[in-house]
Amino acid sequence: MKFLEIKNQTSHKAELYIYGDIVNDSWNFGWDEDPNVYPMNIQKMLDGVKGKELDVYINSGGGHMFAGVAISNMLSRHDGKTRAIVDGLAASAASIIAFGCSEVVIPANGYLMIHKPMNVCIGNSDDMLKMADTLERLQEGIVNTYMKLVKEGITREEISTLVDAETWLNGEAAAEIFNVTVTEELGV
Repeated sequence: MKFLEIKNQTSHKAELYIYGDIVNDSWNFGWDEDPNVYPMNIQKMLDGVKGKELDVYINSGGGHMFAGVAISNMLSRHDGKTRAIVDGLAASAASIIAFGCSEVVIPANGYLMIHKPMNVCIGNSDDMLKMADTLERLQEGIVNTYMKLVKEGITREEISTLVDAETWLNGEAAAEIFNVTVTEELGV
């Protein structure tokens, strides 16, 4: 089973499936049945569908933040319309990827999960304080990504509060905060 796949359906439209963990390219050992999603693999696939509309189907618990940011930025740069379709879950780094698309579609029974960035730190108290500072800066970037699709009247502080709280949003709750399209069923 492929966890990352792109299909050229027509001469003007393609599909991309992100159904695995989002992982940094340094962990890509080229295994045939690797279930992970890597930025360079996404870029290679996007190179093959330049100028086409792209539906990005997502069902992922997330993963590495910087890999998610890279993929999100790649989708933002794509020279065709992009639409994220949350089949079940777009959590953590996968939610960042969804917000890189020009449109997000989520069924009423699908979920977005947003949270503070995390890291492991070893060292003395100075190292710990520096890491806390770094994580706060990283959160600013994540919030910037989510702000691209907020509804009018929703503030940056409100989004930061949701990120701070690790917030799970079904389709209907997401539509109260973000400019997303809610569907009643998993297919679009």
